[in-house]
Amino acid sequence: TGGASKITLTPSVAATPWYISAPVGTSATNVIVSYSQSTNHITPVTCTDSGNNVNWDFDVTPPVLSFTDDVEAGPVASDTITGNWGDASVKKWEYDDDGVCSTTSGDYSKTDANSIDQADETNNTKYICLYGEDALGNKDTLASAYDINIDITPPGSVAVSLITATSSSQLTVTAQTAVDSGSGLSETPYQFKRVDGETTDWVSSATLLETGLSPNTQHAYQVRVRDELGNISEYSSILYKYTLANVPSSLSVSADSIVQITATWAANSNPQGTEYYIENTNNSSSSGWVTSLFWTSSGLTCSTSYSFRVKTRNGDGAQTDFIDTVTRATDSCGGASLPSGAYSAPSVPTGGFSVSINNNESSTDRREVTLLLGAGSDTDRMAISNNPEFTNSIQEIYQSTKQWILSEYDGEKTVYIRFFTSYGQSSGTYSDTIYLGAKSIIRQIAEVPAEVVRIITETKLPEKIVDVIGKIGEVPRMIFDLFKPKQATGPILPPIEDVVKKEAPFAMRKQTEIMPVEPVESFVLGPMPEEIISLIQKLPQLGQALKDLGVSRATDVSKLVGVNLNLPGLTEVTGLSAADRGAEYILPEGVLLGQLTDAAKIRIPSDIIFARGASGLIDQNASLAIDQQGNVQQKIEVVSNQSVQLIIKPDKLARAIKGYLLFKKKRPTVFMGIVPEIMTASLFQTNGKGEQTNTEERLVVLEFYYSDPDGDGIWTADVDIPVVDGEYEIVTVIDYQDQRLEPTQMSLIVVVDPEGYIYYQKSDGQIRVEGGKVTLYWLNPETRLYEIWQARKYQQTNPQITDVTGRYSFLVPEGDYYLKVEARGYTTYYSEEFEVVNGVGVHENIELKKNNLLARYLDWKIIVILLMSAGLAYSFYRDRRSKQTISGKKY
Repeated sequence: TGGASKITLTPSVAATPWYISAPVGTSATNVIVSYSQSTNHITPVTCTDSGNNVNWDFDVTPPVLSFTDDVEAGPVASDTITGNWGDASVKKWEYDDDGVCSTTSGDYSKTDANSIDQADETNNTKYICLYGEDALGNKDTLASAYDINIDITPPGSVAVSLITATSSSQLTVTAQTAVDSGSGLSETPYQFKRVDGETTDWVSSATLLETGLSPNTQHAYQVRVRDELGNISEYSSILYKYTLANVPSSLSVSADSIVQITATWAANSNPQGTEYYIENTNNSSSSGWVTSLFWTSSGLTCSTSYSFRVKTRNGDGAQTDFIDTVTRATDSCGGASLPSGAYSAPSVPTGGFSVSINNNESSTDRREVTLLLGAGSDTDRMAISNNPEFTNSIQEIYQSTKQWILSEYDGEKTVYIRFFTSYGQSSGTYSDTIYLGAKSIIRQIAEVPAEVVRIITETKLPEKIVDVIGKIGEVPRMIFDLFKPKQATGPILPPIEDVVKKEAPFAMRKQTEIMPVEPVESFVLGPMPEEIISLIQKLPQLGQALKDLGVSRATDVSKLVGVNLNLPGLTEVTGLSAADRGAEYILPEGVLLGQLTDAAKIRIPSDIIFARGASGLIDQNASLAIDQQGNVQQKIEVVSNQSVQLIIKPDKLARAIKGYLLFKKKRPTVFMGIVPEIMTASLFQTNGKGEQTNTEERLVVLEFYYSDPDGDGIWTADVDIPVVDGEYEIVTVIDYQDQRLEPTQMSLIVVVDPEGYIYYQKSDGQIRVEGGKVTLYWLNPETRLYEIWQARKYQQTNPQITDVTGRYSFLVPEGDYYLKVEARGYTTYYSEEFEVVNGVGVHENIELKKNNLLARYLDWKIIVILLMSAGLAYSFYRDRRSKQTISGKKY
């Protein structure tokens, strides 16, 4: 009739048939059989053959999984991976840490087989696990043969560490040794790039030999590296180098007269602008470094032999040897052979000697000008200079028109000239002046209308038009009248002789000279003090700041008393500020002095010292103060036990520059006042020329010398700041090659601040925290996210671990930052976000709190307050209870 039976079958190793037969004579026509396996839950497929026998086919075989493209043994640049799930109806895959794949379907989240390919390093060290399951629940897993190892990171950047000029046609370029922690370097890992954009082939050596170059020519190189997989680093920063100059050739000398000899030589393929140095070895005179190919030695003795030798140098200051000496005698002293005018000065032409700049124009906005010269018929040579001492000037062939370059910076410029006969006799000194700079535009606006009127009124015009034009000519006067103070009006006074006696009181007589009128007028109505004007000409940013403050004449100087002005640093004055370095520039990063181009070096103002920290990478913050007399004083603030690099470009050739670090006082005076946003550090001349350094009155902490190893005219000195905080003074003395010039002395005030420290405050004092981890975070302006400041670029460490003193300090460029301090047993400290406008030190003292909540919040004062509060509460409670007791007795 019906029913169910459970039969347990045990399979054997070999296939074993099982038979189930219905009892004979029963009316059952169908036997329904189901099968279950506890592990795979497999449902059989049933069928009946022609003999009415029931057969079962059991499917316990999982899908066959495989990798058509398995994970490659890395590192590889990318990996194409293809999985095959066979007849599985459920197809999944997942990353796995150890290659032991899970058999649980829920552990697999990825079903898109097209996303297995690996193109970056995100999943490095992980395996790929495949999971497949068929409709009957049979399942299997398969792990990849290797873990993922993608390498798309280029080798660490390298730099051109050295360029050596081995000859006038050859340079040896040396790069740093490259290292790659991934796939390893390529067999040819280096590629060099020249300044003209041409690149070399990939080469195996870190040294490049450049041949076939021109003498005294600047070349620039960069380098990049690649690994075995073709990952390429960025090009390094540019390093510049000149080839050596050729030794001059064909030196010849000729006697011009009894007192003068002219030497000429050939450039020997050196380019125009190459500097030469020729000397008269007999009287120790020389040309100095000049770019001409001749020099006249004058003031000699007749019938006397003189020897000459010449050398040259390249743009980096590398000098050649002198060529062989050539000797020549001046003309004979025999008087009969000399003309009567041999000892006479040049004859004066009609109208006199003359020199005019740009045809007597009053101003120009270009340094290149044209000189128009006038001299007599016997003038043979001339000497031109931008200074009256004619320092390093030479005699050259006279010509009536000469192209000339004015000295640097805006302001009044004077060109001086002397004329010479063929016998070396000189005229007096003649000069002309022109204004260089933006002021010329103002002058033209004021002068042109009157000039136009003069020209037009000479033309026959109708009377009414002439009258109108004449009124236009009054416009300049009307403009200037606007700035004149109005005359005060008052009551009509009697004649002065009726009020004031003709005999002046003694106190007002001229003999006393109590208040001389001329000097007072000169100060009140005169221009700014000369020292400030000099600074404005060299630093236009300072001039703009003074203009913004309304300071334009001597009487305005009082407005600056107590005001600090920040001066631009080397990065800004050379045109290398962040805004000029392109969109790719993110982190404000200084440029080493040796990496400056010649164009950048030219823009460095002369006679101003720039201070830099962080091994010469960050401009040091500076402030400028001015007193009532217009005297200027500069001050920089540095952290103790650090190093500061001082940089100066003298305006004349220097023989030596010496510095003194003097101790002034323990506690420095802090400047207070308005700080215009101009940027950072500089140093300027303060004491004038000729004054001796009075170092014996103060404690000399250190004596040091500046150096100029490459001969580019820029001198540097590295000064170690003392450990003891306080106020110091750095005095710099410049000794010039021209010994007729007095030494120049400069002064810089240095405020030394102690390093910051981490401490824990106790009731009896502070305890420094040892082992604290101080991390400085910088706001990336592109991502607007904070990241750990890259201190290595500035020769520093971040984070810093404090020692027993708890000290730390960072010297950072401009940007937004915050500090994080961690120490075992203390609550992690996060500072407020702060902005650094100029390169300054981060060295604040930071107090940490103990992790213990009671110790953090319940100091002895709070405990006393709590006890007092508890006492008062108990007192109120007791009084209330007493009142209730008394009240109860009444009822």
